[in-house]
This record gives sequence, C-alpha cells and structure tokens, in this order.
Amino acid sequence: MNYFTSAMADECGAEFGSTGNFVIDHLAFDQSDFGGYHTVITADNFVDSDVLAGDLSPILYQGNGLSLRADNKLVFPILSGSPSSYCQNPEENDNHSLHASGRNLVLVAGLQARNNARVVLSGSVDMFSDNYFTAKILSKDGKSVSSGNADFATDLTQWVFGERGLIRVKSVSHHLVGETEQRDSYTVKENIVYTIEIEEFDGKKWVGYSGSNIQLELQMLDPYIRKTLTNQGNGVYSSTFQLPDVYGVFTFKVDYHRVGYTSVVERSLVTILPLRHTDYERFIPSAFPYYASAFSMMGGVALFSLIFLFSK
Repeated sequence: MNYFTSAMADECGAEFGSTGNFVIDHLAFDQSDFGGYHTVITADNFVDSDVLAGDLSPILYQGNGLSLRADNKLVFPILSGSPSSYCQNPEENDNHSLHASGRNLVLVAGLQARNNARVVLSGSVDMFSDNYFTAKILSKDGKSVSSGNADFATDLTQWVFGERGLIRVKSVSHHLVGETEQRDSYTVKENIVYTIEIEEFDGKKWVGYSGSNIQLELQMLDPYIRKTLTNQGNGVYSSTFQLPDVYGVFTFKVDYHRVGYTSVVERSLVTILPLRHTDYERFIPSAFPYYASAFSMMGGVALFSLIFLFSK
C-alpha cells in the first residue's frame, strides 16, 4: 500500500490495512481457495440502496480491507464483510496485524461530498478483473453460480461517474388554499399549500422521482412546523398546513438525503405578517366582562346625575 493511496483514503475518512493484510473468512470463502489462507471470499453484505446494489449475486473478493472513521459522516460502506471476516496478515497470526473484523470491516466504501462529488474506495483490484467477472462461485455443496462482480462493477462505475442516483428539483411553489398565485408574504394562521417537483435521471432522460419520506420544515432559527410531503405522482410532492401564530421572516426548507442519491437542499424565504387592525373581530367574547363594566359605569353615572339634579 503506497503513501498516495493511503493518504487519499485518509482524506476520504477511510483507512486501509497494513501492507500484506488480506480479508480472511474461514466460513464464507470460495472453494477454489480451500487449501489456502481463505483470502478468496464471497461477499453479499451490500448497502441498502437500489442505486448502488440492486438484486446482485454474491461477489468474489480478494484484497485488503478498510475501516471508516466515525467522525466523517460523508463516507459510508457499500460492501461490508460478514460477521466471521477479519483483515489481517495471513502469515502473522497475532493481534498486532489485525486491522478490523466483522461488520466494522469494509470491503468497498463510497463518499459523496456536500457538492455531490463522488469517490469509491476498494481494497481489491482483482474484484474488477475479467477473471472474476466470468468466474463461478463454488459453494460447499458443490454447486456453482455466476459471480456478481460484473454487475456490481457496472453499478459502481455508473454511480461514481454520475450516471445513476441523480435527483434534482424541477419546480417549487406555495400559495393559499383556494388560490394558485404564489405570494412573497402571508398572514399568520393562514392555510397554504406547498408543492415541490423532483426529477430523477434514469440514464437517458429525466423522469419523476418516486421516493418517500420527503420532509418540509418551516424555520425561523428553529423549526416551527415539520411535515412529511405527500407523493402526488410523477415526482410531485405537496402538503397543506396552517401557518404558525408567529410573524417574521421564515424559510421553507426541504433537506433530503438518501444513500446513493444526490442531496437535495431547497430553501425559499417568505414573510409572515401579523393581523391588521381590520382583521380582528369587532367584539371579542373574552372581553365581554370589560364591555359590561364600561356600560354599567356609564349607566351609573347617568343615574347618579338624574338623582342629583332632580332630587330636593
């Protein structure tokens, strides 16, 4: 492992094992390596994302392993080791050469930066070779199946070069219920409709996105309202809600992040105004006692005046 590769992995929040380390698995190994160190393993612990790994067959893997730093939230495992796998120098059976094991052992990692730039890190070069693309995986019962290396490499290549997992905002609108015209300002406690249209690139053209759990936040420093948008079909998501009884400059914010997809961050500023003096009720029920006291005082003064003027 040369310095440049290790330094680049470190910048991405990952760390390779020492030179000479291999991923070893004494349970999930290919039978072609039965008499060896069991460094030719089969792996199928893919990330839960249809963009990066759909319905793939197990793949053949031989090479070093990675561990991911917990302080880097942008790097994530694409292919992980099994619970019985570990990364170590097969010729040194001591704890000093042990790098990682179990679910903490990552075989292929991905990084998506905040500007949606992508990087893929792999500890195996043989995984992308023609021999592994056409190889058969031999199981313990003698059966053989085709490896999923070719399909997995295709998915990885399309993802890292921006041909898969691309979503974007096509349009955003908000208006009062019963209207269609968008405003720059609203009044407190009005009912509004927020609509956002999101598209996904299918490899040839942009089509409507069909994901779920897209949330909208109405913020002024802190979120006042958080709503899950309803999928209306063809990439259109909307929600109807009542504005809070607080005036100021608010932000409609959609901050959507899903593994394998580009991040969507959409912000729209809007002003929420207080009620005008003509918008209040003419008579407030809670003020009836004060109305009664005022009129009783006026009646008392009139009665006192009559008694004072006409009494002998």
